[in-house]
Amino acid sequence: TNRPGCSKMAGPGLVLAFLLITVVSADSGRSAANSIRINDLEERLHALQEEVENRKEGAREKVQELQNLEDKVHELEGDDCEKQGRFQCGGDKKECISKLLACDGFSDCDNGHDESDTQCRDLAHAGVVLEGPVSGEHCAAHSNPTHIKIAITQERRLHWFPSVEEITALIDIDYADGHTFEDTFHGRYYFGTNTLVIHHGEGHRAIDIQCRFPGAKTDHCNAKFVREASGEVCGTAILHAYNE
Repeated sequence: TNRPGCSKMAGPGLVLAFLLITVVSADSGRSAANSIRINDLEERLHALQEEVENRKEGAREKVQELQNLEDKVHELEGDDCEKQGRFQCGGDKKECISKLLACDGFSDCDNGHDESDTQCRDLAHAGVVLEGPVSGEHCAAHSNPTHIKIAITQERRLHWFPSVEEITALIDIDYADGHTFEDTFHGRYYFGTNTLVIHHGEGHRAIDIQCRFPGAKTDHCNAKFVREASGEVCGTAILHAYNE
């Protein structure tokens, strides 16, 4: 025989259990839905970050291209001092001095620009490497170099001629036919023009490599391959600079 008290107690207990199951099921459903939403948001965020990085990289490349073009235009146009083969002091006066007076330890420009830290940085010290692709070089028949690496191994600054630094460099050149060339050469770095000049070869076949750092930039130099006998430019390259 069922006791009336047990029947009355069982009803509320079943209801409570049902409610607990319902609440737990609902919480589980919400948790699963939230996990799906979080995963979806994380995937979207990751995709957005990748897109932003790709755009930033593309923008950096475009900025570098524009800077290189500006450097080339500036070199072609030059300024009044450069046309005279002299150093531009800058400022409103457009004062010019000899390039050999820049970074000699004495201020010759009224504004002191010829002895400024920016102008007199040693961009061709031992440990500096200049490297980049070569295209259109026609200095020697059938040579067709494709890549050049210049590693500065020694530098020596003369106390009686501090505006010029003597350097030693190891040059590696790759050619289109697969062979390579490596040798040590000597040259000079001119502080007045931020230009590295390396003498490559001798006699009528001698080729000078002239690499100029444009403005205050230190991450690359614009190289010209010049026939020493005639002064003819027979190739160009943009060489990126780094410390080894």
